[in-house]
Amino acid sequence: MPKKFTLFSGGKDSSVVLHLMKDCIDSAVYVDTGIALPENNKFVESLCEEFGVDLIILKPEIDFWEYVKTAGFPTIRSLWCRYYLKIEPLRKFFRSIKPPAITYLGIRLAESSQRRKFYSSNTSFSSIRNMKLRFDEKTNTWQFFPILEWSDIQVKRYLKEQRIKINPCYKLYGFSSCYFCPFIRKREFYLKLKARHPDLFSKIIKAERSLRSKGSALLTPDGKPLLISDIDRQTFLDSA
Repeated sequence: MPKKFTLFSGGKDSSVVLHLMKDCIDSAVYVDTGIALPENNKFVESLCEEFGVDLIILKPEIDFWEYVKTAGFPTIRSLWCRYYLKIEPLRKFFRSIKPPAITYLGIRLAESSQRRKFYSSNTSFSSIRNMKLRFDEKTNTWQFFPILEWSDIQVKRYLKEQRIKINPCYKLYGFSSCYFCPFIRKREFYLKLKARHPDLFSKIIKAERSLRSKGSALLTPDGKPLLISDIDRQTFLDSA
């Protein structure tokens, strides 16, 4: 019998899938990228414990900040972090499992137009009991998408009706993710990070200053540098 897993990130969508599938999976799988918000790591562990779900925590082979020293910060157009910190650990783990595992993902079409285009036009999909699935050769897994066609309202309603705890990162920061991400260009977030986790904020500053000749930590949509080290003197991030 193939083993069954949910990929759990701590976000609302994956929390719904974790709850939906908790009684039929072997484990939940979480990738600790090394730059995840501490509150997110804690929430992932606590919710799995509450649901009685075994949790497997994967970690990348590279250290993000060490890699930044040679490759520079990841950018929206060059998201090397996504591959090395998330995709590669998952591929390595699932390729070691025989027969191919079954995974349940919290991906939804409503999240973005690009996602709708990809998953709506992908001919590799089949359906079982109204649940979309496909075989992913890169990870050697059967991927099921229990909430692929759910709306935002359906997700919120399910969380409320089932009394599922919400990741505190949403209230604290506005999202649950990494404490550094090229998509985050809001001054408010970095001020909160500086106040709550000065040690993590200082890692960004330290790396940025060592790479000034190669670029800043962030870029504006039109490619101009955004220096996080200037956050106390400027408000540029709010309008970037």
